[in-house]
Amino acid sequence: MKTEPKTIREIMPSDFTMILARELGADTANISRVVSLERTSSKYWPAIENLAMKTDPKACKERMRFLNAQGKGSGRGGGAQMNRALAAQA
Repeated sequence: MKTEPKTIREIMPSDFTMILARELGADTANISRVVSLERTSSKYWPAIENLAMKTDPKACKERMRFLNAQGKGSGRGGGAQMNRALAAQA
């Protein structure tokens, strides 16, 4: 039985909400909610995905593949960086 890959929250560094809030000028609660729900359609998702890729590229790629397979990896900019990387590998 194949296990589900780490969630984006599990990939993130412990202080991710503060890092992203400073970078985006957003409330930490909003950042936390987007990450927890893996809202790839959020305007914050590109920065979230970028930080996840910097933290653990392999785990992030696995999770984005999983989200894409679930139909959750697309939307307004959602998974755009990962979609380009996956297309380049094909």
